[in-house]
Amino acid sequence: MQKVKNLTTDLEIRPPERDQPIEVTEIGDLTLTFFASSVAKEGQLIGMTGELASSGQSPTKFDVTGRIVDAAKVDDKLHKVSVHLHQFDKQVWGKWFAAASEAQRRVDRIFDSIRGEE
Repeated sequence: MQKVKNLTTDLEIRPPERDQPIEVTEIGDLTLTFFASSVAKEGQLIGMTGELASSGQSPTKFDVTGRIVDAAKVDDKLHKVSVHLHQFDKQVWGKWFAAASEAQRRVDRIFDSIRGEE
């Protein structure tokens, strides 16, 4: 995500590494999880702007407003933040989520075949 802002406190949520965007590390049906260096608390609203892209797709601009559902302190400089999505383009999210889910299913099938669990 290129920009993440805590709408409750009106402060920018900073990435762990300077000059790098915040990278989403986990995706759920309506949730995103990422690591940040700035503090955020459960219940706070955030706004995010970024691009969604999956293999074979060109990036699509994506703006979202969500509520923080989990903000766990990993260490003094790192927090793991999970956000439940509220306001966003459902069509863009649906297409991207379907493509990302299919890519994950292909990876799972490869690992299953390696383990002999076809």
